[in-house]
Amino acid sequence: MKKIACISMLLGVLLICLTSQSLAFLLDFESGVDLESVGWVTSGVQLITIGGDDLIYADIDEDRAFYSDNGKQNTDWEHYISGDVAVVSPYDNVAQVNFTQSISYFQIGYSSWFPFVIEAYDSSGNLLDQASGDANSKHANGTGLLYLDAGSASGNISYVLLYSDQGDFPEPGWWVIDNLTYEYPTTPVVPEWPCQVLASVGIMLFGCARRFRRSR
Repeated sequence: MKKIACISMLLGVLLICLTSQSLAFLLDFESGVDLESVGWVTSGVQLITIGGDDLIYADIDEDRAFYSDNGKQNTDWEHYISGDVAVVSPYDNVAQVNFTQSISYFQIGYSSWFPFVIEAYDSSGNLLDQASGDANSKHANGTGLLYLDAGSASGNISYVLLYSDQGDFPEPGWWVIDNLTYEYPTTPVVPEWPCQVLASVGIMLFGCARRFRRSR
């Protein structure tokens, strides 16, 4: 019984110490400057069009919609965003979010005149997950920003495509995105000194119990 108790104590200590941590980040784009290119939002996240063109920041206070006409500015903001600044794609309907390190989870807020789609791929171009949502711009009688997410249990998402489903002749600029969340795969946390001490004590107690049993 004492041996079982010691083993239980040791396992309990190890369960406490061997925790895991997921690294999640939110990009709200609020620091973006109106009409400037987005590019590398951070050192590990790049936003471009599938054709390699720039996405740009759009400040809602500037009252621009950026729809159709190859990026020409229109003066009727038809989108919902969170805060004051969002990201638009005035030159291509399909945008691509690239990650230098593979992720396990992706979420994006969007406002679109047409149904909106996200597709997550690995580094070899294999489709891992996808999601779609209804049109939700003011023109489409939407009521606010909507969110789509995609994930991979293997943590191997290398890039994500974003686009509005317009049929056979898609035009750029009919959607905006905001509040991008991404998460790296769960990683073990190195135990700090309190856990290391607890684990050492547990191992010592287990060893003492074994010696005590042998001495009887």
